[in-house]
Amino acid sequence: FSGLTSLTRVDLRGNPGSPFTLTLQLDRTDDTDDTASGPATIVVKVAEGAPFDMTVGLSVTGGTLSSSSVTIAKGSTQSGDITVTGTGQVTVSLGAAPAVPSGYRSIQTAVGNALVLF
Repeated sequence: FSGLTSLTRVDLRGNPGSPFTLTLQLDRTDDTDDTASGPATIVVKVAEGAPFDMTVGLSVTGGTLSSSSVTIAKGSTQSGDITVTGTGQVTVSLGAAPAVPSGYRSIQTAVGNALVLF
């Protein structure tokens, strides 16, 4: 769905593998080593691209976040940057998977694992 900013309807009923799962994942973008010292910059990604605006809450243990929620815009593969600060081990988790709007059939959303930093 990446780049399909004018997409208004998806109907995948009857396709093998249906329903298709769009999984949101946390990713550190300022360093390839998640355990490198912080602060850290992270994003939320969806590999397939977002067929609709996808908003998800964020929570943190042992640190602070620059935002408590993010949106992956329709047609994009990732959210804007979030800054994570803290000392010692910091764990960032995604909230509930975004709801699928009406008009999008045979798609479901899910959230990936927590991201452990520092």
